[in-house]
Order: sequence, then structure tokens, then C-alpha cells
Amino acid sequence: MALSARAIEDFKQTLMSEPRSRAQMNKLRFYVKSIDILKPLPLIQKIQMCKCMELFEHKKGSQIISIKDKVWDFFMVLTGKVAISSPGLSQLIIEPMNIFGKTNPLAEEIHGRINAVAEENSFIIKIPIEKYMKIMSEFISFLEKKKSIEFIEKSIPGGKLISESGKQRILNLFTDAEFKSGEIILKEGEIPGYCFIIREGECKQVNLSGSKKHPWGFMSRTMSCFNYDLAVAGEWVGESSLLFNKPLEFSVIASTYVKAMKITSHALIHGFPKMTISLLKESVGNKVDWWTHRRESIMSTVNNGPLNEGKKDIDETFMNTERGYPKASKAAISSLRRLDLAKTDYRPELMNSRPKIRNLTPVLYRKNEEINEGWRVWSPPKARSFKYIEKPKPEKKAKTILCSGAAVSSNLLPTYTPPKSRKGSLIDKERSNSISIENRTHSPYFPIRVKKIPSFFLKKIDMKND
Repeated sequence: MALSARAIEDFKQTLMSEPRSRAQMNKLRFYVKSIDILKPLPLIQKIQMCKCMELFEHKKGSQIISIKDKVWDFFMVLTGKVAISSPGLSQLIIEPMNIFGKTNPLAEEIHGRINAVAEENSFIIKIPIEKYMKIMSEFISFLEKKKSIEFIEKSIPGGKLISESGKQRILNLFTDAEFKSGEIILKEGEIPGYCFIIREGECKQVNLSGSKKHPWGFMSRTMSCFNYDLAVAGEWVGESSLLFNKPLEFSVIASTYVKAMKITSHALIHGFPKMTISLLKESVGNKVDWWTHRRESIMSTVNNGPLNEGKKDIDETFMNTERGYPKASKAAISSLRRLDLAKTDYRPELMNSRPKIRNLTPVLYRKNEEINEGWRVWSPPKARSFKYIEKPKPEKKAKTILCSGAAVSSNLLPTYTPPKSRKGSLIDKERSNSISIENRTHSPYFPIRVKKIPSFFLKKIDMKND
């Protein structure tokens, strides 16, 4: 937002007043917030800049920066124009609300010696270099912390659901670590007390225990070990050992220079939310499925390949066998999941159709009875037919059907028939607003989650005996 002539004049008068009152400092902060080039600064750095600003008047032709000066201060043109010249560069004209001199990291800095001269009568804002560098060092630390929090949000399952204070608390649990190319980060067979998130670089995860050998040695360089995965920026390594307290099945070796974030087992288990821990365990399960599938595919290719007598032919046959297998990326894991679902009886086209209610065990709820401590099930008299209650909330599209002491949402398939329960047994022992029923008819990846029906929705079921 450009400042009006009246606002610029008020800005100038406020800068010229010494000492500045609290009201004048608030006015300066308001004007600084309106300058586009200073908008990336957080509020605390803007306040510090307001305290350090000095205003100088320069007549036309007066020199602001000499070509002999080796160190420059921070300058911003309030009114007027400034001409910047440097050997080997064309002349630049700095207009109002633009900066020059020591401008890094707010703007690109001109390297080498420069000469700055006022093109017309100008008012220039100046901040001494020592104070400016101190403010910018805090600003750079703020940017790094902001990037780290964004990285944490993307790298941790369910990171977007965590509050800002929670992300900051999780970030404080990590420490920085660096590894050279070829350095072993985690060793196979050990239970380390820490794991890592890769920030920069790549790591290979290899296993020597199941490698395929031949009388002449290994099949080839690529088959000398199982190259399970290539961990890149944003991926975890070693978390499976911490979560399940099991030895590592592979070694993690830096393929390039690696920067990582390290966290101990105590900080991970006691510092992370329970929801994040459960999502991490689910992510580890997906990785293990993918690694198992990859190992079986590689071994199948090796075992079924032709074994010629010459070692040269063997190397040519199996050289770079691993190139035929994808990396353990999210797309590869999703592809493996789709293959697993294709083997089941699951049909997604039926998800929006209405379920058929069959073979439901009738349940009798006594009149005016309050259900406070769970879902109580009574075995009613034998009946050939019965009525079920169907009373959804008006704002909800999915209907809630009461059947055998459990609720099943009518927009999910297939319906779940709960087992028969004895008199007085509790299905849900905790006082909660929802229950989860596992869908055992099709794939286990799709649990049915339904809302608990309040007591005032319950009515007596009319039992009819023919």
C-alpha cells in the first residue's frame, strides 16, 4: 500500500521528533507496516527498526555513499530520488519507499563499490549497520524456525491437525545432525535410542542378511544386498525400531551429504500426541508391507533367472535388477494398497447405495429407560418379525439405524450385524459420543464409524408374533 503525501509528511515529522513518545512509536509502526518491502518482517523486528530509524535531509547533488566506503548502512528513500552508480553497472534510480546500501536479506544487494548521490532534494531514512545486522540476524532465525515448523507439519502424519504451539513444542524435541556421504547412520540388528527425519540429501536402506550369493561371489553389485528404499527429504528412518522396540532390519547409509533432525525414543514416545504416535505406527505398517513386497519381487527375479556357467553372463543377467522396482514413495505405497484391495470382494461403486438390512437380532429397550453407561443389550422374546428405528438428524445426510444395540450409518456398505449378547452385557463400556465397528465383511482398511444415538431417540420396538 502506497503512502499518501499527507501520510509521508506525518511520517517525516514523527521521525524528526526526539525523544519519541509511545503514541509516536505506534504511529511509526503503523507506517512501517504499510511499506511493501518491510512487510515480511515480523512485528518484533518492525518495532526494533522503528526505534533505530534516523532521518537525514540531503540536498540535490549531495553524496550519500562514497565509492571509497567499504561498509554501508541501511538506507530507505522517504521523499526524492537517489542515483546509484558502480563500475561496470548502469546507473540505477532509487525512488521513494525503496531501499539501498546494506539490504540483505530484505532485497538483493549490489556487490562491489558504489556511489550514491541525491538526484533531487531528498529525505533519507538511515539505520546503522550494527543495529541493522542484529535485527536481521533475529529475522533470519525467525525464518529458519518458520521453515522448520512447516517441515514438521509436512513430515509428521496428521501434522496439519496439530496447533501452532504443539508444533513448536514438537520442534523443540529435535536436534540437528549432519552426515557425510557413505557414513552409516543406523546399523542393522541394533535397537538405537533415536531416529531421524531427513531434511536434505538421500539415504539408502540396505539389508545384508538376505542377500543372494553364488560360488563366484555375489550376483552383482546391485544384488549384493537388498536395497529396500531410498529415503529422501521429509521421510523418517529408524522410527520402526523405536515404536515397536525391535532391532532394525536394515542399515541406513548416507548416499549424499545429509542434514537430518534427530529425536530420542523418550522424546518421541512421551512428547508426541497419542494420535500422531498411532498414525506413525500405521505409516510404518505401510512401509513394512512395501518392503516385504519388494524383497519377494527381487528374490523371485533372481531365483527364476538363468544361471549360466560364466560369471560374466551372470553379472550381465542380473546387473541393475533393482532398477525394475520403484522407490518406496507415497505413490508406490498407494499402488500396493490398491493391489491388495483388488484381491478382496470390495466394490467401491456400491459405497453410495443403500444397504440391505438382513438377519438382525431384535432388541427390546424398556420404556423411559436411561442409558448412561454404555450400550446395554437385552435378549427379547422370540419373534418372526420386528420393526427397527430409523430417525436421523435433519441436518445430516447419512441416516442412523439402530440394530442390535449398535448403530450403522446407512451410507456405508456393507452393513455390520453385531453378535448376539447376553442379558446385561456392555458393548461400549466407556462414556463416549461415538463407537467404531470394524467392517469384517470386506477390506479392513475401511472401518465404519457411527454416532451414538441419544436416549431420547430410543423408542420401544413393537414385537409381533405371528
